[in-house]
Amino acid sequence: MMMNGFGFGFPFFMGGPFLWLIVGVVGYFIVRRFFVSTPRQQHPYTDRTEAYRGREDSLETSVYRLASKLDGTITVSDVVTEMGIEPKRAEKMLETMADGVRVRMEVDDAGIVYYEFPELKPR
Repeated sequence: MMMNGFGFGFPFFMGGPFLWLIVGVVGYFIVRRFFVSTPRQQHPYTDRTEAYRGREDSLETSVYRLASKLDGTITVSDVVTEMGIEPKRAEKMLETMADGVRVRMEVDDAGIVYYEFPELKPR
């Protein structure tokens, strides 16, 4: 009587096709884990300068400090150049901060968007 491994050339007691399927799948994931490089997701709060790394509230505090330094009126460009964050992120953060009371968004005749901090304007 001949015992075969269902076409794999190995006897059934040496594993057969099911065991070799499991070995192949596990081997694939091991090889993929150690030999295939996957791009790492960038942390959402990474910036160029160490001073502005951290939570979003520390970025907002830094925006308030910048607005104080610039007499209560800033633009997205001011935030980008001073804090080193991406323009889209700076714009989104300022739009989120604009509540109409502490931070007001104004547009001049040339279409430039200014963010005013009335409490920080000189009297």
